[in-house]
Amino acid sequence: RRVLHLRFGLDRVEAAADGSHSLKDVESRRRTPAEVAEALGGKYKGKPEAALNHIRNALRSIPLVADDPTDLKVLYEDDELLAVAKPPFLRSTPVHRFVGKSLTNQLVGYTLQQAVAKSAAAAEGSRPSRAPRPEPPLLLHRLDQPTSGVVLCAKTKAAASIMQECWH
Repeated sequence: RRVLHLRFGLDRVEAAADGSHSLKDVESRRRTPAEVAEALGGKYKGKPEAALNHIRNALRSIPLVADDPTDLKVLYEDDELLAVAKPPFLRSTPVHRFVGKSLTNQLVGYTLQQAVAKSAAAAEGSRPSRAPRPEPPLLLHRLDQPTSGVVLCAKTKAAASIMQECWH
């Protein structure tokens, strides 16, 4: 979390008298990977490439946005695989982690919906517990944005590995 605060200059946000934060000059607050490396110190000092990898890993830890899966057409599903219909003009993958409107984001919403339904069924009559966020299915291939068709996804990394071996 600290690396993201340094990268995006959240430690440089000025608090106004009323307690609100000023977002003036966003680009001037943002640090380069070299500046982040110097601020982190230790093994990162003088190594902007290492700091950049650290920043990328921190960004990957932020969960993807979950879109409403009501338009998602599931063609096949078992414990390992999931086949869905991709409509035309829908991206296979999101432009950014924080932006939805893609098949991947609909799949995230679908897995969340399934996990909530499963935990509700398991908790019926007992105290509900908070289930961990499920891993989204892994797309085994992509289709171009204007293309429609079937997209095959793996629910586990083991299934993805086996399918990739068969595919290539």
